[in-house]
Amino acid sequence: MPVRHFVKTEKGWCEKLVDEAPADSPKHFRFVLSKGPTPAAKICLRKELIPDLPDKPKDWEGIEVSPEAWWAAQEIAKRVHATQGAALFIDYGNDGHATDTLQALKDHKAVDVLSRPGQCDLTAHVDFSSVKRASLDWCPHLAAVVPMEAGGSAASIMPSADELKAMMASLQELEVLYAKLKSQGKDMSMERELLHKLEQVKKKLRNSAPPLTSDSSAPTKAASAKASAAANALFAHGPVSQCDFLHGLGVRERAQALFDAAKDDAAKESIMKQYERLTSPAEMGSLFKVLAITSNKIPTGTMPGFAMPGARDTRS
Repeated sequence: MPVRHFVKTEKGWCEKLVDEAPADSPKHFRFVLSKGPTPAAKICLRKELIPDLPDKPKDWEGIEVSPEAWWAAQEIAKRVHATQGAALFIDYGNDGHATDTLQALKDHKAVDVLSRPGQCDLTAHVDFSSVKRASLDWCPHLAAVVPMEAGGSAASIMPSADELKAMMASLQELEVLYAKLKSQGKDMSMERELLHKLEQVKKKLRNSAPPLTSDSSAPTKAASAKASAAANALFAHGPVSQCDFLHGLGVRERAQALFDAAKDDAAKESIMKQYERLTSPAEMGSLFKVLAITSNKIPTGTMPGFAMPGARDTRS
């Protein structure tokens, strides 16, 4: 999924952008930082979207986010809820936001991201914590069963999938305006218009949160909402490492059976190499993560691959 990079500077969170390279450069493009916070920075870098966003980031500290991945996770969660099914996410990534994982691959080798545009595969690590949070927060009526944080307060509620779509549409509109201001050299004279539009988007997102009531029936309504949500709850299993997941499914025993049945040393060596590649921390075992989002038909602690010691299953 597309990612956005931001870097903390003395001017705030500046966005990493692609610009035309100088004429004497061997490349056509180069990375540059925006002159100040962009519309994307103002909209995406908020605590309700990224709970682990640093309160006091150090200068030149970076962060990588993918609003499109949030939206996709919510769409998948909708399908899981509607069908009482399950979704399994397997990819390389982190259980938390990263700084800068964008890379380009050509013929199975890493190359410079901007060296051969259009001829390489671009990829970035998945933030599994954001995917998990977006999946569980796709609808307010499920918020009652979102896990409580360590401090005892309710977990942050992300905007719904439709609201994320609206946010991205507004973001594109603001970026067009931002580019217009920059090209006309009117950053200061038209800054109020840009800020006004940003505040409108923020206000719309704030208003999307479920209202808080103070009437005497509030506790009863809250209990009823929680009971209703629990009956249609979504469960999050993991994320766990691919090593833990595959061992929970019995990959060691399967590899041993194949090894014992192998007819020659070459076949045995091939089996061991494949087993090591999938499970070794030095290969794919730690870098790749696995997350499952299921209906309450599959209670936590029973999902294959997650019900082993060390696997972190989280009920929502």
